[in-house]
Amino acid sequence: MSRQRTDTRVRRAAAARLEPDETLVAWTRAWYSRVRRLQRLAARYRDIAVLTDRRLLMFEVGHFTRRPRRRVLADRLDELTVEDVSAARDGSRIRFSKAGHRPMLLELGPGPGLEFGAQLLGRAGRRVEVERALDSGTHDTSATDPGRA
Repeated sequence: MSRQRTDTRVRRAAAARLEPDETLVAWTRAWYSRVRRLQRLAARYRDIAVLTDRRLLMFEVGHFTRRPRRRVLADRLDELTVEDVSAARDGSRIRFSKAGHRPMLLELGPGPGLEFGAQLLGRAGRRVEVERALDSGTHDTSATDPGRA
């Protein structure tokens, strides 16, 4: 299926779920899973992630048709805590969580996936930045809230 046909289907599925005056910013195919201690053993799903100006949406796709079927996640961006956990800090692996819920891991591919990751990291309400000291190997984690700065 071409990207244009998929884009039309994603926009149609998302438009039915959008709030008034909410606009679709970006979408991509992504693997997502719950964060676990043994992450390689976690169940992963390849679905469609949709970013609007207010929310992060996930749509389950059909196994054979890969068409968007139903919405499985709809979290407001101002309630999410987002962290880039990829080794290269390129936004290819993003961990996000919401108060009272277990964290989830979003694994994005190259091209549109990385652009989606940059948009998500830029629009999230709370972003956790991890700075690694190259010499000492220590980790300094500090939460930043751009709305309060």
